[in-house]
Formats: sequence, C-alpha cells, structure tokens
Amino acid sequence: MTPHSCFRHVFDANPVPMYVFDLENLDLLAVNEAAASLWGYPLEQLRRMKATDLRPQDEVDAFVRHVAALGPGDVDHGDFRHRARDGRPLDVEVQSSEIRFDGRRARLTVLKDVSAQREMERALGASHRDLAHTLAHDALTGLPNRMTFMRRAGEVLAGAPDSRHAVVLVKVDRLRSINNSFGT
Repeated sequence: MTPHSCFRHVFDANPVPMYVFDLENLDLLAVNEAAASLWGYPLEQLRRMKATDLRPQDEVDAFVRHVAALGPGDVDHGDFRHRARDGRPLDVEVQSSEIRFDGRRARLTVLKDVSAQREMERALGASHRDLAHTLAHDALTGLPNRMTFMRRAGEVLAGAPDSRHAVVLVKVDRLRSINNSFGT
C-alpha cells in the first residue's frame, strides 16, 4: 500500500468529518463521508464545490481573509460557522494544517459539530440571566429588591469606608392592601 493510498483509506473511512481544500482557488479536493453526512450533501456534489460554499454568505469574505493570513506552518483552530445543505447553520470546531495534496498547496481540515453544545450554552446563558434578574428584582415592579440594595450598599461602603453616606427609608401606608388589590 502506497503512502497516498494509505492516507486515502484513513481519510475516507474516518468517522470524523474531514475535508481538503486548495489554497489557491478554495476548491474542495477531497471530502470524507462523515463530512458529507454532516453537511447533508452528496459526495459527488461536494467535489464540485468550494470551501466558501460551506459558509454562511455573510461570513465568506472573513473566511477568505482568514485563510489568506495563514502561513505554511500555521495550525488553524477555532470555532466557526458552516452551513448545511438545507440552510441551517452548523457550529463547528475546526482544526486545519497545510499539506501537499496531489502536488497542490492545500489545507487538511478536521471538523467537530458542536451545534447542540452551543445551543445548550446559549439556552443556559439566557436561563441564568433570567434567574439572576428574578432573584435581584421585585416581581411586581421590576425594581431592584432588598437583596440588591444590600449588596450595592455594601459595595459602596466597602469602596469608600471614610466617606459619608445616608440611607432614606420611605414607608408607604397600606401598601399591602394596594398590592392585594392591584398586584400579583
């Protein structure tokens, strides 16, 4: 088995999505079945596409500039967005290195689909922000609550221990009956 055929076998049979693209014109030179499955394209169609075809349209220029800035020994890694055949965005972690492929300068790129993980992170972040707001604000008025007041007062006093501060308390008569009539 020649080194080239060994590479092709490992590349094609690998369960990890991978592709190789030409650095001159960004043509896809090789795509494995795992990558085709991730994007939802048939292999034959992918072999006629460019690496830019896999990006959201508004990110193509940034991708082209990014690739042009990479040097021959640079290992590229990071989070990027790709676009599946059906148009849905894919969040992917990418790692790529420059290689010679059929006598051409190319990049071997390995992908990891992290779309579900990123969606969960976004959802948890929103839930965390909602919970933090609920804990720090009055449900009826939306104003900062007593806990928030005490925290902020402590921060002010800790930041300027020798300065003068005053606290004004305002009592609203029959607040409970107003809340019971109009509040929740």
